[in-house]
Amino acid sequence: MQDASIPAVPVMPSNLTAGLPAGVMLSSKGRRLGAALLDGVLAIVTLGIGYLIWMLFTFKPGQTPAKRLLGMRTVSTQDCMATSWGMTFLREIFVKGIIAGITLGIAYLWILWDTKNQALYDKVLNTIVVNDKDGLTPRKV
Repeated sequence: MQDASIPAVPVMPSNLTAGLPAGVMLSSKGRRLGAALLDGVLAIVTLGIGYLIWMLFTFKPGQTPAKRLLGMRTVSTQDCMATSWGMTFLREIFVKGIIAGITLGIAYLWILWDTKNQALYDKVLNTIVVNDKDGLTPRKV
């Protein structure tokens, strides 16, 4: 019998993609790394300012400009919904930068050996990246 003063810990399903809509699948390691590279190229080509403006519009459905072009989306593993604008902003601007800086870039490379193709910052924020070119993943309102 569990003590009422100790809250129960939610159990994450072993298959993080089980709640995704049919036709939505986990992005491959190469596709994820390609999107990260494309985001860097887009930031340079648009002189940073255009990229920042573009980000303001693409963050809402859990996307970066590169993810939008490639039909990818960041999804919460807790409810299988696309991350909100605020969560995507937090993930892309703060958490990615801090964790990548602390780990000297290993946070990005984590994708290469992780079975769910998650980067270290995805694990911290309970997110995955999926291929969803048709926008089938439900979004938070």
